[in-house]
Amino acid sequence: MRTLSLRTKIIYRLAIMSLCSMSVLLVIMHRYVSHSFRADLINRGKFLAHTIGDQSATPILTQKFLALGLMLADAKGVNKDLAYLFITDRTGHVIAHTFGDAFPTDLKKATHSDKKSLHRINMDGHDISDITSPILSGTLGTIHVGMSEDRINSELKKLFYIAATVIIVFFLTAAWLLWLSLERIIIRPIKNLEYTFNKAQETGLDEAVTVTSDDEIGQLGHSFNQMAEHLSVVDLQRTNVIAELNESNQALVQMISEREQAEARLAESEEKLRLILDSAGEGIFGIDAQGCCTFCNLASLRLLGYDNAQQLIGKNVHQHVHHSSQSGSSYPDKDCRIYKTFLDGEQVHADDEMFWKADRTPFPVEYWSYPQIKDGKIIGTVVTFVDISQRKQAEEENKKLQHMLLQSQKLDAMGTLAGGIAHDFNNILAVICGYTEIARKRCGDNVKLADNLQQIMIASDRARELVKQILTFSRKSEICQQPLQLSPLIKETLKLIRSSIPATIEIKQQLDVDAVALADPTQIHQVVMNLCANAYHAMAKHGGILAVSLKKSQFRDALQTLGQGIPQGDYAVIEVSDTGCGMDEETRQKIFEPYFSTKGKGKGSGLGLAVVHGIVKSHGGKITVYSEPGAGSTFRVYLPLIAGPVKIEPTGNEKAVGAGNGELIVFVDDEQQIREMAREFLTEQGYLVELYSDGVHALAGIKDNPSACSLLVTDMAMPGMSGKDLAHEVLRLRPDLPIILCTGYSELINGESAKYAGIREYLQKPVPMKILCEKIRWLLDETAVQV
Repeated sequence: MRTLSLRTKIIYRLAIMSLCSMSVLLVIMHRYVSHSFRADLINRGKFLAHTIGDQSATPILTQKFLALGLMLADAKGVNKDLAYLFITDRTGHVIAHTFGDAFPTDLKKATHSDKKSLHRINMDGHDISDITSPILSGTLGTIHVGMSEDRINSELKKLFYIAATVIIVFFLTAAWLLWLSLERIIIRPIKNLEYTFNKAQETGLDEAVTVTSDDEIGQLGHSFNQMAEHLSVVDLQRTNVIAELNESNQALVQMISEREQAEARLAESEEKLRLILDSAGEGIFGIDAQGCCTFCNLASLRLLGYDNAQQLIGKNVHQHVHHSSQSGSSYPDKDCRIYKTFLDGEQVHADDEMFWKADRTPFPVEYWSYPQIKDGKIIGTVVTFVDISQRKQAEEENKKLQHMLLQSQKLDAMGTLAGGIAHDFNNILAVICGYTEIARKRCGDNVKLADNLQQIMIASDRARELVKQILTFSRKSEICQQPLQLSPLIKETLKLIRSSIPATIEIKQQLDVDAVALADPTQIHQVVMNLCANAYHAMAKHGGILAVSLKKSQFRDALQTLGQGIPQGDYAVIEVSDTGCGMDEETRQKIFEPYFSTKGKGKGSGLGLAVVHGIVKSHGGKITVYSEPGAGSTFRVYLPLIAGPVKIEPTGNEKAVGAGNGELIVFVDDEQQIREMAREFLTEQGYLVELYSDGVHALAGIKDNPSACSLLVTDMAMPGMSGKDLAHEVLRLRPDLPIILCTGYSELINGESAKYAGIREYLQKPVPMKILCEKIRWLLDETAVQV
């Protein structure tokens, strides 16, 4: 710009002013015309929206969506400014559109971002005014009319080009006329003055400028003459000063050279120190007496989340790094251990505090604070720190593993204890059940006594099931899934629960549905027990209502299973709800985790719901929970129903058992009461019975006359020789001898291994004597047929 002539500069400035004025006028005109065109476009769009909306009511009501789509396509073909048409129902679902097969999902999001009736959107590089109009006041849905702005944009461009052309022509004409005027009025006098200046420069300042006018240019000539006289005096003074400056300059050059060498040595030293600090893996920063950061290494920036040192240097370190405790509460300066370094001058070590990153997230640190002392005064501190997040996490994981190991050891101990209890308890139950059966046979017409004895049998069956639950919980029993009617099982379970919870809790049940699932009765019993116990603990303090229901549910539509993870099919739904304290979302997410418990320490193992979840999953089912704090909880267990008709053996029907024909039954058990009970019952059934208390004596008795024995019934766990070993030795003597093995509990044998060893029947104590007689009669008849 400096190299341009005065005339050109004046023309440029006037041109810029003119162009600015013209541009403003052009913009105003463009906006006015654009607004007019767009208003017309929108009015036409609104008219189309109302017209087509009224015409769409009938197809929507009659659900003729194909005809509705054709109508929209015809309307789009008639109006060239129409970009699209689509109609949504009251829920926002698109029911008709002009996009062919695929409706753009981005368009739906853009037009539903708010509830305005007019949106301006850009679709595939085209500006479109989206006009929304309700159909029948919104009861049938909404019509969207997209009016393309391409045509009005094209017309606006043409108008803009014409206006720009007129402005350019006007500007060029005005510039040419201004050029001629400036040449005559200003440029020629200035060139004459310039010629005089150049000549004075060649000959010296002694020659004055010739002034020919009194205008501004003439005044400039007079000023030049005065300046020339003053400069002559100044030039003499300048010569003297230069001589003095040359002498001072030489001395200054020497000083600068010495200072540059000192600065170079200092920079080299600082660079070495910086390399040492940045090479350290620990974060290191310095703090002055005001608590502001004076330096920091790369490790500290990385650990604290800063991009460069300037973000931290000069800032108050306590307010940025050490301002709060882990809980978020304020950490006052006076309590800060680093601050105490200023006061006491002693180094500080801490490994139980938090530093805060630039993004306001805390992390645990171990740090050391050392005082900086100069001339006997503390001028600051140097802090070295490391991130111990991984160390803390490892410590927490170690605690969790130790807790899980302890719980696992407890379960192992519980399993061992359960096995021992099951064996002894089943032997006791065998005596109770056996003598109860004998008493029932002898009660005659005494109905009251028969009912009482029946209640004893029912209680004994419950006790037997309880043993099975204990063994199931400790993973020491086999899972046996079978067609199971859920309603009777749940009713029996609720009877047990009613006797174990206080009267302040009301039990409501709705179990009229006939639902059959392939399930293990003991495990389903445990599921209901655990869920009801969980509900009881939620209402233990204030009481409430425990509601249990059974219903059937069909999942035929994928939308029904969305978010629940339940495959399509027919399900039995066991629902257990309470009116207790409820759970928040965080607790609800963890309730099925092993060892998680909301009860106090020592009041729960944290395995109840985890066991329920595992049982339901093993049955191919699903468990869901809904709960809110203070509003109770509802658990739903989904078990697949058995398809088609299912035949379930009736229970409780008395069948006549075939009597004996004097066959010799060898009965071996180490419990005297069981032996005496078996003798009495089997003798009444017409059998001869030989009793033995251990396997050694029994084997000796059979060896004396192997052919006399018709069938062997033996216990598993006995002193001297186990039932399995006895069966093995007897089968070597009599391979065809039928053997029944009974056990209260044993880890050494099960039904499958017993049959593999040649044992014909494997029964779990307590064995009802009626069942034992049926098995004996069936084996004897089968053996007779084979012979």
